[in-house]
Amino acid sequence: MTANHIVMNIPNDDDWEDAKEVGELDLPFAYRLFAGKSNAEMQPHFKANPIERSFEIASMPTKPFQYYMLGFRDFILTGELDHFSAADAASSYIRLIERMLERAPSDLLPIFAELRDSIDYVVENQVKFAADEAIYGSFSEIRAQILERYSAVLSKGV
Repeated sequence: MTANHIVMNIPNDDDWEDAKEVGELDLPFAYRLFAGKSNAEMQPHFKANPIERSFEIASMPTKPFQYYMLGFRDFILTGELDHFSAADAASSYIRLIERMLERAPSDLLPIFAELRDSIDYVVENQVKFAADEAIYGSFSEIRAQILERYSAVLSKGV
């Protein structure tokens, strides 16, 4: 990973804001599943359903989002992906980055450098993930869109 590796603490209840009661549809469930758990404890949950985890992470307030996004990255990089869900995991991961650059760039920017190598890893291993371009699209094109959005966000000073 990068030389400036970020060390973060498990988000506390204050970091979750009012996630227990309100928010997007996925947020109260995300709170119940993720709150108080380390990224290591969440690895089996990422493996069980990476698509759902990506939507839950996207719904989180800033600090939990950043913490668990790094956990999702770690899951992708372990190479211990289930053969049947590897393509879904890889696609969900890079599409989550793309979506967050559009939806909440200020949440993603502080950790983007930590994610950069993993984006390249996913792109370079599309075949290894068994992510057929006809189904999942071109990961190279998604990376190009991510980098274009990232540059646009930086130029706006977000």
